[in-house]
Amino acid sequence: MEENKTNNEPKELDLIDIIKLCIKAVKKCIDMFKRAIISILRINIKYWYILLTFIVAGACIAFLTRPQEQKCASFHLKTFFVPAQSVINNINYLNNKIDGKGNAKLANMLCVPQKDVKNITNIYACAVYDINGDEIPDKDIANINDTSKVPMKYALHVFINSEGNCDFEVIKNALISYNNKDKSITEVSKYNYETQMYELNGYESEIRKIDSARAQIASSGKFSIDKSGESMQFAGDPFSIKEMQDIIETCARIKFAMTQQRIPVATLSPTYVNTIASSIKRTATIIILFYLAGLILGYAIKNRKAIINALKED
Repeated sequence: MEENKTNNEPKELDLIDIIKLCIKAVKKCIDMFKRAIISILRINIKYWYILLTFIVAGACIAFLTRPQEQKCASFHLKTFFVPAQSVINNINYLNNKIDGKGNAKLANMLCVPQKDVKNITNIYACAVYDINGDEIPDKDIANINDTSKVPMKYALHVFINSEGNCDFEVIKNALISYNNKDKSITEVSKYNYETQMYELNGYESEIRKIDSARAQIASSGKFSIDKSGESMQFAGDPFSIKEMQDIIETCARIKFAMTQQRIPVATLSPTYVNTIASSIKRTATIIILFYLAGLILGYAIKNRKAIINALKED
């Protein structure tokens, strides 16, 4: 009795049996896949006119409903004794005037014809920083809260997005003109320029004194330099050699900055335009969907008798 009970118990599957079952399942899936491919090929061959009609219809609908071509322009601007952040705030404020209905307010503020800005969808500016230390913007600051990077004080990056054609050079010049006419921008630039001019005069006065002292030192020989070489003493009055060098370098830096430009905002780089080809992916998706619809219709026609019988049985 116990032997019959033991024989009736389900047999445990060993590893070889599991592998055999897996191989059998894979073969079955491959066989089903082959049959499906053959069936699809047959439908494509037999009902090619249906599939072609659906593909052409899909292409036509995709073309007729295609969105406007999207473009993005970018360029760098430089400022003259005006913090770049002030200009960034000014440009980002303009973005609020984009209404997607002709952008009449934006055209009015930039003093350009409405046709030049009607396709603009977005305008924004951000800070940049100089990685190589050559006063050339290298990268945008993605996170303005990232304190590990110091933005360039007198440079910014501007982006303009549009749907359809847009004369980005006209908009670029309009943005520069808009900021150069802004009273708050011009006043800050003028004030900072005059402040720097006052400081420059003071530095040049110090340099003249230093030059005079050097001449006296050279002629009299009554001077001493400390062991560190960082200061010298003449007629009992010590002054730092390093401070002298810093004054000369600061003076040269201010002079160079003051020769760059006189308007508050100017262009720093050419305008780069990229076209976003999103319509290609959309067109391909629509055509594929129409092809699948034609394939389903072809399958239904091929198996219409079986489908009708199944519906009758239900």
